[in-house]
Amino acid sequence: MGRTLGLTPNEYINEVRLVKAMELFQANPGGYSVKEMASKVGYRDEKYFSRQFKQRFGVLPSQFRSQAYS
Repeated sequence: MGRTLGLTPNEYINEVRLVKAMELFQANPGGYSVKEMASKVGYRDEKYFSRQFKQRFGVLPSQFRSQAYS
């Protein structure tokens, strides 16, 4: 399934999780800490989530959250 999009299954799952996190931050900017968000979208490790988020969107989740909040 993911191969038709040019992604491995793991890359596809990460993409879905990261996009969901971005949407939740935008919908409720002050509502979740980065640690809560990581857990909410299925990451056990907050630092790994932060690295993946920055790689995908170019900013750390804490920066994105702050920008969405202001």
